[in-house]
Amino acid sequence: LGVIAMRRAEWPVAERELRAELVVNPGWATAYANLAIVLRREERLAEACEAAQQAIALGKDDGAARAEAERDCSTP
Repeated sequence: LGVIAMRRAEWPVAERELRAELVVNPGWATAYANLAIVLRREERLAEACEAAQQAIALGKDDGAARAEAERDCSTP
């Protein structure tokens, strides 16, 4: 449901759904990566940085994930 909300640009709904998923499945790297995107869209860059770093720590360690984390984490 979180990804569907993301496609509709329903950022608060997407965040709620992704956070609910992470309660059930806290090791899902893709959910953290998606949460980082949502938080960036909501201009919550510090939280986006944390979510992106968590995605990488859990194995979402590809070029796109690293680029997302660098962008989120380098913004003051």
